[in-house]
Amino acid sequence: MMHNLDIANLCHIHTAGNVHKFSDVELFQSPDSDPCKLQVRGQRKDEEDSPDHLISLRRIITAAESDPDILAHVPPTLAKSADAQNVPIVEALVQSYPLQAALVKSGHAVDAVFLKVISHAHQAWDTPHLTHEARSTRLQNLRCLIRHVLRHQLYDVHKMATFASRQTKIGGLTTELLFVMMANIEAREQLLKAHPDLAALLAEIACGTDDLEAEFGMLVRGCGFKPTFEVAFAFQQRCDFLFHVRRNPHLYGLSIPKSTKCHYSYHDAMTLKDTSWNDGEFLLNAPAYEKHLNRRLERAKNVLGLKRDATLRSIAKSR
Repeated sequence: MMHNLDIANLCHIHTAGNVHKFSDVELFQSPDSDPCKLQVRGQRKDEEDSPDHLISLRRIITAAESDPDILAHVPPTLAKSADAQNVPIVEALVQSYPLQAALVKSGHAVDAVFLKVISHAHQAWDTPHLTHEARSTRLQNLRCLIRHVLRHQLYDVHKMATFASRQTKIGGLTTELLFVMMANIEAREQLLKAHPDLAALLAEIACGTDDLEAEFGMLVRGCGFKPTFEVAFAFQQRCDFLFHVRRNPHLYGLSIPKSTKCHYSYHDAMTLKDTSWNDGEFLLNAPAYEKHLNRRLERAKNVLGLKRDATLRSIAKSR
């Protein structure tokens, strides 16, 4: 069973001093659907931990209380009053290495491994500066973890009848969420098997719902709610032409900046994103990756109200 494995050694988790090192290893030899957000949302709704839960809410809060300065964002994120749709605060919790190290130090290494595997799988879909091989390994880790720990329940014929459900839970996770995570990993694998050349071009973040949500948001902002087909179609035509000009400045002799504060064009920004997606910088440059995590943490603290920037009125009063 999974609980009999030496999880800490498998993941190379070190808690000596202030150093927390987590290396990419294969644990086993072998999108409004954000998995991290939905998993934490499920933890908030459960009043008490169940013995079959993969991650214990009580143990996470206890580990956070052991270092209230560094892990101050954890309890507010798990509170029921927290915004259930806010992704940054959930990412800051799931990707927190100090939290995982605190869980290991308190004797709950299994919870730390689950958090690590979930966060790595989320980064495989959403984070640049990795490599194609690292993304594949992280997603395979999640699939193997789910199958290894929940294999008996995943193939229960009584639960299969209502598998993709938001009410039925396995290990504290809804069967719908488990189905989505497994299906996305399988779909990516089948796509790469059918078209191996796509490995160098695939940007997994494009497989999410962000572009679709942005499309609908832009439509509502430009036309209001429930526009007629003619109004919506004309607006989309204008937007498509603008995007075409942005992506191909050489065709029209126009260079549109990414924003009013940027000194590079929309076309250059797209090129930089494409080249940085699988450049592996976060795997080779630890300070760069730590800086990335710190930015996510600071953003989460601002959302939770733990770190508010000084307003002009407060600065004036202090003078």
